[in-house]
Amino acid sequence: MRFTIRNIYHFIIYDIPQGFGNLIKWFPVIWRDRDWDHHFLFEVLRFKLENMEWVFSKYGCGIGSERDAKRMRICIELIKRIQEDNYNGDYSINDRQLCQDVEYLFKLMNKYILGWWD
Repeated sequence: MRFTIRNIYHFIIYDIPQGFGNLIKWFPVIWRDRDWDHHFLFEVLRFKLENMEWVFSKYGCGIGSERDAKRMRICIELIKRIQEDNYNGDYSINDRQLCQDVEYLFKLMNKYILGWWD
C-alpha cells in the first residue's frame, strides 16, 4: 500500500478511532474469555454476530441485508440456547436437541457467512 495523504488521513480520521472503539467494546468479552470450553467460544461468536446484526439492521444498504440480519438473529438465538444449557442437564453428544441446535447453527453459518458483508 502506498502512503498517500488520503491514506494517512483515512487512517487518522477513521481507523484509529474505530480501533480504539473496538478495544473498548470488546474489552469485557475478552476479559471474561477463558480457553476452557465451547461456552467461551460461543460467547465471542455471539458478541460478534450481535454487532454485525445491529449494523446490518440499522445501516444495511446491500440487497438482502435485512434478511441477513434475520439469519444472524437466528444464529444468536441458537447460541443463547446452547449456552443456557437447558437440555437434559448433561452436555453429552447423545443429547439430540443440543446436537440439532449446534448442527443448525453451523449449517446456517456455513451457507450464508461468506455473504455477510455490507
